[in-house]
Order: sequence, then structure tokens, then C-alpha cells
Amino acid sequence: VPVWGMEDSYGGTDYYIVFRNENDAWSEPVNMGPVINSDDLREWSASFSPDGKYLFFMSSKGMNEENQPSELTFEIFEILNDSPQNGYSDIYWVKSDFINNLKKESVFN
Repeated sequence: VPVWGMEDSYGGTDYYIVFRNENDAWSEPVNMGPVINSDDLREWSASFSPDGKYLFFMSSKGMNEENQPSELTFEIFEILNDSPQNGYSDIYWVKSDFINNLKKESVFN
């Protein structure tokens, strides 16, 4: 679930996860961390693969400052425009096994 304005937020929109235990109690939301969230304002459309092994999501992550070109020519602009992490939306996928660690951090009420 995307959430805005939480104290442990990485940026504008962060994904959090909640867990249900064997007593049907729900946990407090746990930030999914830097595997998913970034300081960018736009991450969305998370979905698990049918077998639950992968998490797919969209992000408009930008390029790291150290990878940015020192000058911007038209040719460099074309390359950047057609590259991932250029500020436009990209689709990412990660193994979902990191979620088991998040469950260990969760607090149930």
C-alpha cells in the first residue's frame, strides 16, 4: 500500500506492508525499505508474481548525481531519454524474500 507522510518515509510515496499473525491480529505498517522505496516522489503499482516469489513495481527513480554527465549535448540527451532511471517510470522487479525479514521487524497489537 503506498503511503505519504510517515515519519520513516524515504520520500513522497513509500510502500509499507502489514502482516497478520496466527491470532488474526494485524501488525503496524512496516516500511518496505530501500529495496523498494527511494527519495523520489513516485513509486506505485506494486504487484506480486502469481507464485509470490517476485514483487513488481514502478518507480520514476532518477539517475545518481555521480552518474550524471558534466555537459548535456543533444546526443547525450537522446541516450539519457532512452535509458532507465531517467526520471520517467520504469518497471522493477525484486525477489520477495526480503519480506520475511520485514515480518520479523513487525509489531502486533
